[in-house]
Amino acid sequence: MNYTGFFNINIQQVQAFLAVAEYENMTRAADRLNVTQPLISQRINALEENLGIKLFARVKGRLKISPAGKHLYREWRGILATMEKAVEEAHIIAKQETDLIRVGFEFSMSQEHLLEFAGELYKCNPEISMQIECASDLRGHLINRDLDVIYMVKYDSNEKSPEIIDIPIKKKKFMVIASKEFKPFADKKTLEWTDLKGMTIFCEPPTKTGHYEQQLNYMCKKNGFSPRIITCTNLFNAQINMTLGRGVVVGCQYSVDLNSGLYNWFELEGATGTVVMSCLRDTDSTIIEFTKAAAGIIRNHI
Repeated sequence: MNYTGFFNINIQQVQAFLAVAEYENMTRAADRLNVTQPLISQRINALEENLGIKLFARVKGRLKISPAGKHLYREWRGILATMEKAVEEAHIIAKQETDLIRVGFEFSMSQEHLLEFAGELYKCNPEISMQIECASDLRGHLINRDLDVIYMVKYDSNEKSPEIIDIPIKKKKFMVIASKEFKPFADKKTLEWTDLKGMTIFCEPPTKTGHYEQQLNYMCKKNGFSPRIITCTNLFNAQINMTLGRGVVVGCQYSVDLNSGLYNWFELEGATGTVVMSCLRDTDSTIIEFTKAAAGIIRNHI
């Protein structure tokens, strides 16, 4: 770069330029930035000198941005927001070493369901900050330390990971969820496993829910048929297909709003999953205590 003055540009000059370019008026730009008009003019002059470009001109007494100025405005108008966002993210990263706990929930978890107990979770430890994230393969993210605590369903209570502490919250029966418009179940009050014969069942990939599929296959075959299962990239996509009336979703603790009037749902006998809160065994003691307290709080909400 031959424009050596470029390295003398500062954020205040860029901020002044963006405000003047937006308003094409020095006084309004000064009011926006809560500084004096002469200071805005001084910063614009310094920026033009550093760049070696005329950014504005007076045309019939009005301030007009130059073609070069328009190009810079288009390229720079998001720069301060990007820098501010980067600083916020840097603060989050810094907090991860101190008082930030990252809590992972499955994609199926609706915001309304989270809000039911999010406030209570913060009371577990008023000194910490909590960041809630939704993701697939929660146990993988936990083991890789991308998350500190996870909330999910385990479909095999005998499955143990030596590096993970699982705190059981509640056992839940398998549930069938269908759209209100799904005609085969529209008038049903209860369901048996045999009612799923010939139905399309949407679920998550078997790599994540292998034990779930084992239970589902076992219960269907026990009742005389093999299930027709279609795997989706995540539970959210499974629920979309269910909502469109293309089939049903079967499993535990699905967090669609069952009181919304949009769905029919039925509990099935004979198969269960365990809702758990989990963290790494070698993690900070603060996170372990948070996980235990959070499990007790969520137990009262599901």
